[in-house]
Amino acid sequence: MKSDIIFKTKGGNHYLLDKNREMAIYLSPDLKKAIQEPDNATNEYYNAKSKWLINNGFFNPMVTNFTTITKESIDNQIENLEQIVFEVTDNCNLDCKYCGYGTLYENYDVRKKNKMSTMMGKTLLDYFFELWNNSKYKPNPPRRIYLSFYGGEPLLNMPFIKEMVQYTLQHPSKFYYFENTMTTNAILLDKHMNYLVENNFSLLISLDGSVANNAYRVYPSGKPSFDKVYNNIKLLQNTYPEFFKKRVSINSVLHNKNSVSDIHKFIKEAFNKVPSTGSLNSSGIKEDKRDEFHEMFKNLQQSFNESDNYTELSKEMYFSIPNKRTLVEFIFAYSGNVFRHYHDLFLEKAIKERRQTGTCVPFEKKLFVTVNGKILPCTTVGQNYPLGFITNDKVELNSQYLADKYQHYYDKLNEQCKECFKLDSCKECIYFMVSKNKHFVCNKYLNESDFRNQLSFVYTEMENTPAEYKNILENINIE
Repeated sequence: MKSDIIFKTKGGNHYLLDKNREMAIYLSPDLKKAIQEPDNATNEYYNAKSKWLINNGFFNPMVTNFTTITKESIDNQIENLEQIVFEVTDNCNLDCKYCGYGTLYENYDVRKKNKMSTMMGKTLLDYFFELWNNSKYKPNPPRRIYLSFYGGEPLLNMPFIKEMVQYTLQHPSKFYYFENTMTTNAILLDKHMNYLVENNFSLLISLDGSVANNAYRVYPSGKPSFDKVYNNIKLLQNTYPEFFKKRVSINSVLHNKNSVSDIHKFIKEAFNKVPSTGSLNSSGIKEDKRDEFHEMFKNLQQSFNESDNYTELSKEMYFSIPNKRTLVEFIFAYSGNVFRHYHDLFLEKAIKERRQTGTCVPFEKKLFVTVNGKILPCTTVGQNYPLGFITNDKVELNSQYLADKYQHYYDKLNEQCKECFKLDSCKECIYFMVSKNKHFVCNKYLNESDFRNQLSFVYTEMENTPAEYKNILENINIE
């Protein structure tokens, strides 16, 4: 594969991207000619500059040193875990039509209205208390660990939530502390908001906009949930205005009964909040439900493009816009001005190690435990892919087994990833790939022509709005 790609923007300018160095340079017409037509180039200065680039390693073949997943790397992620997510219950008081655990999908355990036992929760916390307190790494100041509650609807199992919060308070440490978070549909918010405020929870509340926009979020009887949810959110806002301002976020799902503009307008006017907005989950759909899914699905970028208030949306929802996110992720991968870890400030590698796909190392971001005791890397991965198990008295988590498992997956993708021009900015998770004949097939594979088109789009954007580059480096966070 080529390391160096020459591409042209809509403004007529040419650039050279060297993927080995994560470096892009502007090409004047004379320098471009010296590189591409050395026998016909007559400008001695640019001929010399072209030779300098060649002599200093430009135009060498792409060097792809893939990282190896080891027991040590997984142990390190477990020891430095940032978030524990409990599936408090698989029961829910709503029956949202597009729910990831609903009739459209097949990659989750059967919902039996189970509740997680406090013994199971305490067993997992004890596992981490011992690990963190006996670690050779002694963080100073102490690390923040997010303790997150998820469902189903987590407020249906408040005894578990209260017990877990109390248990963490009973086990203080000078090396870590906990911050409580929850994703909720707000149906029971009026009954439990005092407790949530007292314990300084961060709340992510689900609401898709107005009555009409929220039509898919219904009770099992089919009755709309909007009035109850809206009134409960307003009750929280009016009762605890400072808490609401600082600790409450609203998440909306885009579908064929709303638009990005509809959602933004309603949530902003009703609650003075800018919602996070995402598309329907396209992974794990039942074969006989695909037509129904596609009828509901709406493209996020298209919805932004069709908005009359796009300028306002681009200011307030910048990172939610897919094209803007592409720009951010490109700068993150190729600008050379991003440091993924503070160690990178002191250590320099001639050629960085690359990772096949955008799949996280297990527990790189979080650990999710289901109501049935399955340990998963996150809430979006199907529950048919457990990485370990937990019972009331033990945690079964074998990092050597996981390292071998992931390395086996990656080895199957080596040749495909080596030829993909999106490798350095890949966000595709292996769990969402199609598996055919025991091999993974990535639908996001990018050939040279498509990559050149992406480069042209990114650099055209930066030429047209040069302030965006500075804005991204200074104000955008990628988690």
